[in-house]
Amino acid sequence: MNSKTAQGLLLLSSSKLFTGPELLAVAKMTSIENTHGHAEHFPHSDGKVNPALHPADDTEAQHVAADGFWSSKKSGSVSEESSNANLADIGDEQQRRTIASNRVFSSLHKLGHNLQRFNIEKVGITPLPESQRTYRKWWTVGLLWFPCNFNVLSFSAGTLVTEFGLGIYGAMFSILGFTLVCSFFPAYVTTWGPKIGLRQMVTTRFSWGYFPTMLLCVFNAASMMGYSILNSILGGQTLSAVSGSENLTPTVGIVIVSVISLGLSFCGIKILNWVERWFWIPILVAFITLVSVAGTGTEGLHVPAGPDPSSARGILSMGAVIAGFLVSYTGLAMDMTHYLHPSTPSWKLFTVTYLGFFLATAPVFMLGAGFAIAAQENQAWADALGVSNGALFDLILGNDPNGGTALRGFGKFCTVLFALSVIPNIMLTFYSFGLTF
Repeated sequence: MNSKTAQGLLLLSSSKLFTGPELLAVAKMTSIENTHGHAEHFPHSDGKVNPALHPADDTEAQHVAADGFWSSKKSGSVSEESSNANLADIGDEQQRRTIASNRVFSSLHKLGHNLQRFNIEKVGITPLPESQRTYRKWWTVGLLWFPCNFNVLSFSAGTLVTEFGLGIYGAMFSILGFTLVCSFFPAYVTTWGPKIGLRQMVTTRFSWGYFPTMLLCVFNAASMMGYSILNSILGGQTLSAVSGSENLTPTVGIVIVSVISLGLSFCGIKILNWVERWFWIPILVAFITLVSVAGTGTEGLHVPAGPDPSSARGILSMGAVIAGFLVSYTGLAMDMTHYLHPSTPSWKLFTVTYLGFFLATAPVFMLGAGFAIAAQENQAWADALGVSNGALFDLILGNDPNGGTALRGFGKFCTVLFALSVIPNIMLTFYSFGLTF
């Protein structure tokens, strides 16, 4: 282990609380590489090299380029050299020894090493050195967060305005204002990833210490699982609504959505980036179709007559919902950007991330609020919303007043897209959940 890595690990294990600049310095020490092709020497207090730690003959030490550690060569051991090559990407020497001494761990590590050929990620919570932070397409981060929130969960959150007694004007202004403010927090935390190269919850160790961080990880994991459960339920209910509860129950729909999301989350950030970059396009078409078919007037989207019933209590309640929805993303924001190049401009990354959150949530919140408020004077919509959001989608897109099929099946297809719209959110959450502990 080089001296700077040792210093970083000592600082990490201490109980001192670190500031932002100190955290960045420690992260750089723990991820620094030796570029001279041989191990660094640990000096004594008098500046001399300890001969016990460093063989006199350079051929007796073999440098591992990926993490700056050196290991002794053993003659005639071809299998051990091969094993060391597979373990070269692990920076923790104790962890490498544990994996190398256990046949099961060694096999799993080898499997992960081979899966990298298919762009499947193998990096865990270990600090990512600057040499491996090479991705420069910072604008893709905005496209990662946009489809994550451009879904039926955001629509469902918007329908809560009637539960808080908000009218159309109070609902729209509260959604706009709180979304503008709350999108700032995850966008800001996202900018730390390229500079530090650490996973999100790992950074809390520097400020809270090792054991208090465990409590934070539990709270963060509970939050992520709570939102994943909500997404899975909404997706399952929507699938059940479009196919009929007799053919496909909500429970089966939940399983379908969860299994697809879980499978994609195992693929790593490269696959997630590719999927989310394009997934929002069909969802946008589905939302446009929903608004177009719903129409306006007393049987469609409209503003109810009479004064606006909004109150301060209702506005603050809706604000709390939006804050819980957006601020909770700070617990996983860095997991999506720690692979970006350290020279990535923070203001550009902040801007695309902020827009990704705001443009995905605010319009869909407002759309859900508009449908919920209009449903107060539309009994069919109100009854459908009482069952699920999927029932409302199927009512509008799948059936016309005469009981026939509207849009010749395209409406049913759009409802299926709404059900699948929760997958980008769940798979990102599952991906980050695996890096929490």
